[in-house]
Amino acid sequence: MSTLYDAKLDLAKLIMRVKTGTATSVAGPGEFSDTRRTEADDYFYRTMSNGGTIFFPDRSQSREITLYEKTGPTFSFVPADITPAVDETYIAAPVEWDFYELTQAINMALEDLGQQSGVPQVDETLEIVSRQGVYTLPAGVSNVKKVYLVLDEDNPDLYTTHHLMWDTIGDELHLDPGSEPLWGDYFKLIYCAPHAVVENDNDVISSYINPMLLKWTAAVFALENVDKTEAVLSKLNRAIKTSEAYKSRHALDIQRDPHLAYTPDEDY
Repeated sequence: MSTLYDAKLDLAKLIMRVKTGTATSVAGPGEFSDTRRTEADDYFYRTMSNGGTIFFPDRSQSREITLYEKTGPTFSFVPADITPAVDETYIAAPVEWDFYELTQAINMALEDLGQQSGVPQVDETLEIVSRQGVYTLPAGVSNVKKVYLVLDEDNPDLYTTHHLMWDTIGDELHLDPGSEPLWGDYFKLIYCAPHAVVENDNDVISSYINPMLLKWTAAVFALENVDKTEAVLSKLNRAIKTSEAYKSRHALDIQRDPHLAYTPDEDY
């Protein structure tokens, strides 16, 4: 399961020279030192601007750097709700693309990837009712492509049936008469819709989006929004070509299942 944290870290590693280290001392929540750092004071944070990003891999959490002093060297970050442990690993991304710009680039990529037909997503909130044939679709679910019956939630890999005798009418899922399940736990609905905006580290990104595709597409948007030096243009051209290559290999458009007629000898 990929999250915004994973996507931001992947993007930061691709477009910047991130620095890895461990805390040598801890002052308290939101502040620690690493005496082995040698970067200039403005490498991770600049006055009157947003700061770079500090990642804590063991926690899968990221924070905005609000102070870095080479003489310490001390990192401060917000929100100050994490107290790193001595020797805890961190990854610090410089201020070339700040904390908010990384998130913005990820969301722009998600929007771009879903422009044509939406992004395949999964809903598993609709419960099966024995012999019921009409269900109201969960909020936000439309453009349904595939329907599965999860018969045993404790063993979904073993007890899931691909249902092909269904249709959607308005905001309802209709199962063909005679194909209604006699038992089961919930429906697994595959549908396409614009991807939700991701803002928090643990916000989930659709498993249908290849992480490499997302990373390179986000890199395009990040690189397009900075001054076009020769080095940036070189990176941008590479990102565009690589993103297009991944788009051709990992198309997000999935076909709707065919509607098969119910036959009484089917065992549902």
